[in-house]
Amino acid sequence: MKTRSTSQAALFVSLAASLLLVGCDSGSGGGDDGQAGTCDFEGEVFDAGESFPAIDGCNTCSCEDDGSVSCTAMGCVEGCIDDGVEYDVGASFPSPDGCNTCSCTEDGVVCTEIACAGDCDYEGTSYQLGDSFPSSDGCNTCSCTEEGVACTGIACAGGCAFNGEHREVGETFPSPDGCNTCSCTEEGVGCTEIACACDPDAVCAQVLTCVDGLLYPTGCGPANCDEPIGPCEGTCDPTLVCGQALSCFGGLLYPSTCGPANCDEPIGPCEVEECDAALVCTQVLTCVDGVIYPTGCGPANCDGPIGDCSEPVCDPTLLCGDALSCVDGLLYPTTCGPVNCDEPIGPCDSKECDPTLVCPEILSCVEGFLYPSGCGPANCDEPIGACGDNPGCDPSLACGEAETCIDGVLYPTTCGPANCDASIGGC
Repeated sequence: MKTRSTSQAALFVSLAASLLLVGCDSGSGGGDDGQAGTCDFEGEVFDAGESFPAIDGCNTCSCEDDGSVSCTAMGCVEGCIDDGVEYDVGASFPSPDGCNTCSCTEDGVVCTEIACAGDCDYEGTSYQLGDSFPSSDGCNTCSCTEEGVACTGIACAGGCAFNGEHREVGETFPSPDGCNTCSCTEEGVGCTEIACACDPDAVCAQVLTCVDGLLYPTGCGPANCDEPIGPCEGTCDPTLVCGQALSCFGGLLYPSTCGPANCDEPIGPCEVEECDAALVCTQVLTCVDGVIYPTGCGPANCDGPIGDCSEPVCDPTLLCGDALSCVDGLLYPTTCGPVNCDEPIGPCDSKECDPTLVCPEILSCVEGFLYPSGCGPANCDEPIGACGDNPGCDPSLACGEAETCIDGVLYPTTCGPANCDASIGGC
């Protein structure tokens, strides 16, 4: 605590340097019926030479030999004066520094001496919150803020000053936030403004995503530090799961079977008349005219060939059903057989089944019998009837989870009826 020189005693303004004599005769206001050697003052009798408090409580009176009363006449202002303002004893008030507190005591003004929050230390000098001062580079200006010293980043002759450091034009350096990057240009310092609560190593779905009205290129939105690519417009849904086949809508070609419904941009006009990019195709390699295509449609869905049929080609990225399949007398662990590069796990003569298999919930036709799952009899299920309703479908197909309209009928996946699904309504 710090005590200032201003005190109560200093506030007593002397109104007279000499004593004010108050007569004790009957005509005076000081005493009544006083006799020589005594004074009668405010109903009390005092002996000559005796001192006593004045009625104002702050001056002192004394009884004179002639019976009169004399009193000091100092001003009775009690309290403190600080910065031109009067305070009563016991009053508290803000210190002029804006962060400490002062009190008026009988000994004067006393203030706390806590270090003020918001003070900044720059180049060995302390500054108050809100102060502005020259940067050490001689061409920028700094200010004391609640976050600390902040300086402008105007390029000085030969470079930039940023947070008290000199940077050369063209130099790139980390932003103070720890996740953005700044660079020194001829116009000054410029920094990226990526949200810092993100993980650039996050694995994200390759689908457009709308977050807070902004469109992002992946399913992570801004969480993987991607920048938005524009506003969210229209009624598209970037979370749709679409078939990986070109589709033609409104004369424009789109990269998936959803067309613009999943917010994809067109990749060009629909110029090819001989193929139909909207075809729903099985996810199996197909050999047509000596070249191999990535789907069962061959070139009919406008796909280009991916190789020559002279050598066996498999695709380990194919999505396959979790059910045993028999191809050329050999048993494979998925419905793709060898097409996804799987090795056979044995011959097909084994009649054993595994009831713990996880199977897709689709009807499957095996050896003329219909089974309630994509595993057929491999999971020990019994047939539920004969396969007679749709002999041309393949329930083991791996299909995209998006509704598809074929011949005016709506199906629950991108395969339409090709995977033996029943329609779910008209379209």
